[in-house]
Amino acid sequence: MKKKKIIFNWKLNGNKYTIKCFINKVTYFIKENLEKINKNNIEILISPPIIYLDYVNNLLNNNINIKLCSQNTDINYLGPFTGEISLKMLKDINVKYVIIGHSERKKFHNENKDIISKKFYISKISNIEPILCIGYEKNILNQIEDIINKYGINILYNTNIAYEPISSIGTGIIPSIDHINNINNMILNFLYKFDKNIKNNINILYGGSVSYKNVYNLIFKTNINGLLIGKSSTKIFDIIKIIKNIILI
Repeated sequence: MKKKKIIFNWKLNGNKYTIKCFINKVTYFIKENLEKINKNNIEILISPPIIYLDYVNNLLNNNINIKLCSQNTDINYLGPFTGEISLKMLKDINVKYVIIGHSERKKFHNENKDIISKKFYISKISNIEPILCIGYEKNILNQIEDIINKYGINILYNTNIAYEPISSIGTGIIPSIDHINNINNMILNFLYKFDKNIKNNINILYGGSVSYKNVYNLIFKTNINGLLIGKSSTKIFDIIKIIKNIILI
């Protein structure tokens, strides 16, 4: 059975004090409930602001129950690219995952499908698992198709696609269970055209207005493989309530 990834994306929030408090409380809670978390096949990812990735890595102190995820990466490994961070640098501080093409990167930083496809490709060949965000565009399959056309279907093996419907981003409104399942099936059916074996080698996640109030239905009444959580992950008690509702305490 696939692990269901729960990604807490803190975006541009937090400081050393609040992050330390968060990590201490979350790690304690996970330790106390590890058996239930493992029984439910849950994998927890923390995605702090990039400047605090190494700080969080040190706080985690090789804690294998929480994985470190970057909110972004540059398309270059090194060179005269002021203000950027590379996948080699991320790997050096124990980052295991990276969010690629988040809706806010598209909206506020004008990331297009060419840049996103390149970031996806270099993350894969750098052995940092990408979380590819789609759904901000009208045709949500365009980004996936661009990656396949440029790099082949095999590049999508052992990766994650996070569906972010634009109507749910920051609105507090989520689509119906049927809608989410239909989108999941649409993505998988599209991929089947290129490779019949990809179903067991790809994870479809959902992101957009996830909260402790709707997390149970999202995890247990849809066919998704995890969640990308933004606003709710900036509140420690919401994080704990979300995990509780997933592991059915």
